[in-house]
Amino acid sequence: MILKNPMMNLKGHVDRVDKFLIAGWALCVDDPLVRPAINIIQLGETLFSFTPNFEAPLLRAALDLLPVNIPPLYAWRLWLPLANGLKPDIPFSLIFQDTNEHLTLGCDRVIQLMEFADKEAINNLGNASLMFPSFNLSEGKFDLFVTVEVPKYIENPTLLVNNSYVIYPIESVHAWLNKISYFYRLSLLLSSEHWKGVDVLEVKSSCCPADLSMIYKLIIPKSIYNHESCLFPVPLSENIGRISGPLSDQAQYLIGGITTFAQIESILKIFFGKGLSDFRRIVDWGVGCGRIIRHFFESTQILGLNINNNWELLGVDIDPVNIAWCKTNFSEFACFDLLPLTGFDIESGSVDLVYGISVFTHLSEYEQHRWLAEIKRITRKGSAIVLTIHGEGVFYRECSNIALPFADKFDFFDGIPDAAIGTDRDKYYRASYHSQRYIKEYWNKYFRLISILPQANAFRQDFVVLERT
Repeated sequence: MILKNPMMNLKGHVDRVDKFLIAGWALCVDDPLVRPAINIIQLGETLFSFTPNFEAPLLRAALDLLPVNIPPLYAWRLWLPLANGLKPDIPFSLIFQDTNEHLTLGCDRVIQLMEFADKEAINNLGNASLMFPSFNLSEGKFDLFVTVEVPKYIENPTLLVNNSYVIYPIESVHAWLNKISYFYRLSLLLSSEHWKGVDVLEVKSSCCPADLSMIYKLIIPKSIYNHESCLFPVPLSENIGRISGPLSDQAQYLIGGITTFAQIESILKIFFGKGLSDFRRIVDWGVGCGRIIRHFFESTQILGLNINNNWELLGVDIDPVNIAWCKTNFSEFACFDLLPLTGFDIESGSVDLVYGISVFTHLSEYEQHRWLAEIKRITRKGSAIVLTIHGEGVFYRECSNIALPFADKFDFFDGIPDAAIGTDRDKYYRASYHSQRYIKEYWNKYFRLISILPQANAFRQDFVVLERT
């Protein structure tokens, strides 16, 4: 007697393929108790193997198959496939594991990465010359690694150190949006000739437009080698981790703080025609442990900026630990307040400049609109507002991020809790993402949108430049 292999009589169908869900059904016609295994194949490799796992009791009748007494388990679902390792824009297939036959509509399917993307934002990213630095400081040696991403028509970009020393790329590869990525490395010692007569090193790409090169630059202070040269104490890693994550350290704090401070100065000069010294009452919203505000007095001289002796600097944050640290270490030149979740304790129309670095990256949609209204309330007409967001350059590049399908389709996502400042705040404190289209449609209701600078702050977040009208 020849036994029939139930796996030789299979049916299956792919019902849905997108960034949210791949779903369908599969069955063995001859035996409803046997669930056929399914493989997802991409670039010749099996990425997933699974069996149907949801009841579909009406399926056999719909297919005009013989009824059975036991409800079969036929349907299957794979949620957020990109977050599970599937690559976008590359064909994949769904086949029966035992027969290598395709499920119906399971051949050469593709999930589009930027299906609903803001075309203007993607065009801006495609034409932008972007810099992505990383570094390592150990035993007095500073290793700087830089990736410069440029459109194909730009040839042989170099890095400039203090506008004089030239670094040439050591390698190049094809990159996202049909661009080219060039790689650079620079090793420094405190005794290096690069430091002679200077307190900071300014690193920027030769191919960045002249005006934007003032913003897309990295500032490395000499103090990373010796904290005693800092005017104010440098916080411990525990304080830094509450604002920048557990992997952040003191070198990142010093480099990121002075770089952002210099970027804000450049943004104000480019878009408002005046620098930080021309603004009197300034609010550092989300001050953390003073990463930026310290440089109003610590770094203005070494950056060649003016000091305004009439500055009224106010640092606010919802984190009581870091506000206490700031009050202990910076109170001689600025005021610091614990910020209630309900709004600013600041009189209306009294502020000339508000900057919020990596604040809107942590707010729910409801809270962001409440805080936009609050910023509008406390600022004067003509005031400058500089904020940052996670934009297209983050959620499309990091395609395995679960935020991608939501941000791509709905232009905003705030569904990831963030417990950096305590698990009791993770319902308020989020990881949030905005498209440029969302900013243009909704933030314009509060302020005049002047510019969005992709992946400029910390070479990851977008600067959003606004004016109070």
